[in-house]
Amino acid sequence: MITKGWMGLSTSKQLLNVLGTFSAQARVEGKEAEAEFVVINGEGAALLGRETAIKLGVLKLGTQICTVTCSETIMSDYKEIFEGVGKLKDFQVKLYVNPDVPPVAQPVRCTPFSLRDKVKEKIEELIAMDIIEPVEGPTPWVSPVVVVPKQNDEIRLCVDMRRANEAIIRERYTIPTVDEVLQSLNQSTMFSKLDLKWGYHQLELHPDSRSITTFTTHCGLYQYKRLMFGISSAPEVYQHVIQQSLQGCEGVANISDDIIVHGKNTEEHDRRLQRVLERLKEKNLTLNAEKCKFHMTQMVFMGLVLSNNGIGPTEDKVKAIIDAREPQSASEVRSFLGLANYNARFIPDFATTAEPLRKLTKKGVRFEFGEEQKNAFNELKRRLSNADNLGYFDKDAKTLIIADASPVGLGAILIQEQQGRKRVISYASKSLSAVERRYSQTEKEALAVVWACERFHVYLYGIEFTLYTDHKPLETIYSSRSKPCARIERWILRLQPYKFQVKYLPGEQNIADPLSRLLHANGQAEPSPAHKVLDEFVRFVADPATPQAMTTREIEEASSEEREFVELHQYIKDGNWKGDQHKQEAEKFCKTCYGCQLVSSPANPEPIKSTPLPSGPWQDLAIDLLGPLPSGESVLVIIDYFSRYYEIEVMRSTTSEKVIECLEKIFTMHGLLQSLRGDNGPQFRSEVFEQYLEDNGIEHRKTMPLWPQANGEVERQNRSLLKRMKIAQAEGKEWKTEVCKYLVAYRSTPHTTISVSPVELLFGREMRTTFPELKEESTESEMRDRDGKMKAKTKWYADKKRNAHESYLAPGDQVLVKQERKNKLSTSFAPEPYDVITKTGNSVVIE
Repeated sequence: MITKGWMGLSTSKQLLNVLGTFSAQARVEGKEAEAEFVVINGEGAALLGRETAIKLGVLKLGTQICTVTCSETIMSDYKEIFEGVGKLKDFQVKLYVNPDVPPVAQPVRCTPFSLRDKVKEKIEELIAMDIIEPVEGPTPWVSPVVVVPKQNDEIRLCVDMRRANEAIIRERYTIPTVDEVLQSLNQSTMFSKLDLKWGYHQLELHPDSRSITTFTTHCGLYQYKRLMFGISSAPEVYQHVIQQSLQGCEGVANISDDIIVHGKNTEEHDRRLQRVLERLKEKNLTLNAEKCKFHMTQMVFMGLVLSNNGIGPTEDKVKAIIDAREPQSASEVRSFLGLANYNARFIPDFATTAEPLRKLTKKGVRFEFGEEQKNAFNELKRRLSNADNLGYFDKDAKTLIIADASPVGLGAILIQEQQGRKRVISYASKSLSAVERRYSQTEKEALAVVWACERFHVYLYGIEFTLYTDHKPLETIYSSRSKPCARIERWILRLQPYKFQVKYLPGEQNIADPLSRLLHANGQAEPSPAHKVLDEFVRFVADPATPQAMTTREIEEASSEEREFVELHQYIKDGNWKGDQHKQEAEKFCKTCYGCQLVSSPANPEPIKSTPLPSGPWQDLAIDLLGPLPSGESVLVIIDYFSRYYEIEVMRSTTSEKVIECLEKIFTMHGLLQSLRGDNGPQFRSEVFEQYLEDNGIEHRKTMPLWPQANGEVERQNRSLLKRMKIAQAEGKEWKTEVCKYLVAYRSTPHTTISVSPVELLFGREMRTTFPELKEESTESEMRDRDGKMKAKTKWYADKKRNAHESYLAPGDQVLVKQERKNKLSTSFAPEPYDVITKTGNSVVIE
């Protein structure tokens, strides 16, 4: 029965004229499979679907073996190396035991009754094969046996060697990495895979090294005569011995008991395979016939599919990731990331893509699998399912590196030009640490270059290569004429061993760039709806092909209609502008938007301008009022900039007249001064106060409103006084008495900046207290030098912390003045603009 409703597209993306579908049995050479047939009105041959073709045996995927006859011929010619468990000729493994570690005899672990007969059979089998032997007499080392059931109803005997391994000294032979093996396979088209049967058991243990392998069972004590699984040094010893045994054989590589034989063609492969088999026969080593595969054009090795077309992930691992359900806990996220990470070499920008998932595995983070995690989860699946084969590295081919940095990770691609086309050799990525994420973008891009070179060190060292980046400043930074900051300078030194040239590649041409930017710092894999609208809007504004270029007026009108326009400025800064036309005009509008400026946060502060040290004591002073206090009183604080000596007066009233009375009292003791710096409090800007200072020849210097840093010395002393008052109140003491004690201690203690006490600088003598006198001579020049160094250090830290920079205001500029917020709707700045008249240092005169 034919049903209708099926739709499809041709390879040319044209809608097919489908008449209907029906189900029927298909048969090919005796194999049957039910299939759905689609009837199309048109010309062309019939096509068989992938799934149906596999069921009928027409399409075969996976390892390709020449013929069964080929394998049988090899096993017939070398029959002896496919029988039993071999023993390497003229060699015994000696284990090195630390004599300072006392032997440990552990108690027996009870074997379940249902497994005891199988344990006995296995022990008898191992004795018959000369792998273990009974122990006679006392033994210092005893380890328990662990019985592990296998799927074929058999068991595996494992010995818990953890305590014994504490005494075994490892020999530290190098085990080759997968990358080292893959590099040797370049240009190979034919492969064979050999598996040594019971690999470790083919190496005999030296008699002196057997007692440490003693294990206990319900049948008694036994020890190994051959190298066994579980010994800490066994993997590296075994790797070293097999490598030495195969030394001189070309086209062969091994990791543990897996041996690869490869060749550029069948003739070369067969010659190499014969040489390896002869060597194994000579060394009395045997192979596992069931696991050996010969004459393959494609094979699986260490979880990778190797062929003449390159390197790819295995189908089962890809399927495991694609079929994985959404994680329900942090541990499930770790499991998924571990599985995906093994195939990270095939996934571009893996670290950045996986960042939202990695966040869930951090300690103290609440597990919430939200939208960004789902996007990252599905994106990793999509990328792996669409992964292309990687190429083999060729040390003689032209090599390229593409490096890029995103806010949360680094990405790199190793590419080579092989046979007239570019091939990806490997992808690599790294998640940035919390500290690295605070780097500037230039530093992140520079770090990406260093990390990419060191990540691919095994490929890049000793050859010349080109490194591409989409960050143009790196061309200059990594040139001989650059003078970068100290951090980048250190990175440049790390790159000295490499011979490379940095070239700029724009973001739209850099294949690493879009990979690193698929996810921003918030981890979103897809742009938000607002950004999609904004993307179209900005593309329309910037596209040179638009019939009519938009003016500032048109942009302003658009901003009142499009709510997404508020993101335009940030959108431009993020590098998403699609063209250069009108860019400056749009940015200028964003910067000068009057309403935006009224409600925006204040700009970064100006760098600190250190107050120069006066020429002598009691010349330049600062004044401030601290209060009102809970008692209704206020404290008048006046401090000498030269000596850091300060006086205080407790006041009930803070009128200008009362302030003058307190000053008269202080001036009677110390004399008049040259200048007095104060804020714009009503007491200090009244006509009475101004007249008093003028009559006494004192210059009045007013600080900037709402800017306490301009009078920093007195503000710092205010904090110290308040701290002392709070302590007195907490301890139930009279605060005035405690403040007096504090003043005595402060005035007589050498100041941390100038290393001289305020009293000594002001009066020329030390204040006598209950503490012993420890006189230390200090000249005025030394004091000034210490003062300058301390102020410079303080300025550097403060400017860096506040990200301060010059405002570069000039006479004629218009500015807005910050105001105190009276309610939630108050703007940050007063609405009336002011004109800049003059600027001196950080002080600006406006009207």
